[in-house]
Amino acid sequence: RPLPPQAPESARLLNARLMAQLNRTDEALAILQKIENPQQVGEIEQLRGTIAEHSGDWAAAKDAFTKAIDWAETNPEAATSKMGLQQGLT
Repeated sequence: RPLPPQAPESARLLNARLMAQLNRTDEALAILQKIENPQQVGEIEQLRGTIAEHSGDWAAAKDAFTKAIDWAETNPEAATSKMGLQQGLT
């Protein structure tokens, strides 16, 4: 069942993760496209990168993971996730 239009963006991000886990990646990407919270950029790009990686689109995965790392570097609260992102690029 789709989320109501007034659902918080954190719920939308969780919904996108669930869609990705169910291999409904087109739906997950469509949900991510609509999230506009700048505080979620790192998580959004990390999920985009994971989706791209699993589909074998290495260029898109690298681009998304790089964006997530860039975001993490300017947002100290995200620093703990940076190591995993860098591992994905190597």
